[in-house]
Amino acid sequence: MTPRILIGALALLFLPATGDFRHETREGTSVQRSFTLTRDMAHESTTMSLDGEELPQRPFERTDKATLTLIFTDHVEKSSDDEVQEFRRSYDEIGGTLTTEVEQAGREATGPNELEVVSDLAGEEVLFTRGDEGFTPKAVDDDLDEELLLDLSSEVTFAWFLPEDSPEEGDTWSVDLAHIAILTRPGGDLCMYPEGSEYEHPGTPEYEREGDFDLTYAGTREVDGDEFEVIKISIDLTSTRDMTEIVLASQGDLPEGSPQLKSFILSNDLEGEGEMLWDSAAGRMASLQLEFEVQETRSQNLDVQTPDGERDLERVNIAVGTTTLDFHTADAE
Repeated sequence: MTPRILIGALALLFLPATGDFRHETREGTSVQRSFTLTRDMAHESTTMSLDGEELPQRPFERTDKATLTLIFTDHVEKSSDDEVQEFRRSYDEIGGTLTTEVEQAGREATGPNELEVVSDLAGEEVLFTRGDEGFTPKAVDDDLDEELLLDLSSEVTFAWFLPEDSPEEGDTWSVDLAHIAILTRPGGDLCMYPEGSEYEHPGTPEYEREGDFDLTYAGTREVDGDEFEVIKISIDLTSTRDMTEIVLASQGDLPEGSPQLKSFILSNDLEGEGEMLWDSAAGRMASLQLEFEVQETRSQNLDVQTPDGERDLERVNIAVGTTTLDFHTADAE
């Protein structure tokens, strides 16, 4: 070996590790994706004011816990130019529980009250076809209510999280804040509702977001003899949604003299960390775990009728807690 070749070979040993993030798009590929989401929240404070003057509040405690389990199977029907053009999704499992417990000073505690959450999409299949503006869903069964398809999302591959080029260990890149929905609402609006009631479409959500959503390449890791690319996830953002029209639509006709809602703003502050393992041999996300702290603020403004005439009531409820995400992907059986 010549000195020049020897020097070059030694230099390769000390080059920074770079990531190889192949994404599988072949026709006939079938993948099962499972998602477990858990959210634990506790009431922190409530403030109310009438025409700007703060009102006294009776202390109370409230806890809310939601656990959701989602399992999809995706089968690639058509692909070209290294892109999936059409795939069929089977909604194998959609469900969970909502548990609430309330304790207020001077009153008997209520709960825990548990509700089962279900979806009419469970057990159904939907065909997603790529068009100029992304994927369009179509029910495989013609009898499926088209309202269930309105806000489905095709994206659960997490390919949006991958870097554009092969990164070196320690490289960081940012993700569009809108992609937080891939984590908090995998699959989009899956039309879930408490068992025993009926599903009502809540309206297409529109959010305002600000903050940071950063990913960092952390090299490779061997797990059970297989090697995975490791991406660290860091989230610090605020997501705000105007719920006024949705709440008004859900109220129906109220009795005369009832408080009239003027605005309802829902805001979530999220801060947390996690990691994603990418299986480049299989061309897909292998697993993703994430936990973040949450502060949820519900701000309402109402007109209320009093003996002194119409007055302005403002109410702000704040709850704090955690959300944990545990996602996995495997070959479909």
